[in-house]
Amino acid sequence: MKVKQKLKHDIIPAIRIYLGFPQIKVFIAILILAIMSFAGAYLIEDMFWSSICANIFAGLVTGIVLFLLTGVKQIYIARQELKYQWLKKIHDQIIIFNDCHRKMMLNNNDIHNVEFENAIYDTICAAHDVNVYIESGERDRRLGFNTLRYCKNQYEYDARDKSDRDDKVRGKIISSSYESKQDADTLFDSIKKDLFTLNHQIVTEMSDIEVKLKIANRSII
Repeated sequence: MKVKQKLKHDIIPAIRIYLGFPQIKVFIAILILAIMSFAGAYLIEDMFWSSICANIFAGLVTGIVLFLLTGVKQIYIARQELKYQWLKKIHDQIIIFNDCHRKMMLNNNDIHNVEFENAIYDTICAAHDVNVYIESGERDRRLGFNTLRYCKNQYEYDARDKSDRDDKVRGKIISSSYESKQDADTLFDSIKKDLFTLNHQIVTEMSDIEVKLKIANRSII
């Protein structure tokens, strides 16, 4: 069942996207010509035309090999760049959460003052936005992977579970289930810990991707 779902939601849409690229259409045309020239070299009895077909076939095969080498490289670079942008967006969302939390803690108004209530609500919304973005990437076919599953397997971060947790914290905030700024901050303890860990892992992977892209862009093949 999982294989069927992966085929339907990940592999088939990705194939459709790649088949829409002009260079893939050119590759298919070259491949067809290579097959025709090989058939000609094999079937034509006249040595002159058979030799011409064989030479054409050899040239086309060389072109196909070069195309595959450069094509795989460009696809790899494009995928890595998309992944980097996706990771950076999560990183930026976490920075927004940290900024909101800092403003909440620096807010000197009474905890039931509307300004403090807005600050604490902005903070939980910023945390929730991280999970929403991760979940929304599940439908982005350009990335070529399931973002929700990726975060769960790669970072041990389940965005859906964290989103449910954030909703419970939001409910406590709406009902003002805190008696001081420290109590309010305690509501975010697990959120801060999870996002700090996630951000560290993401920044590490972003650095790894930067190195990979530099090597890929400099390499001949």
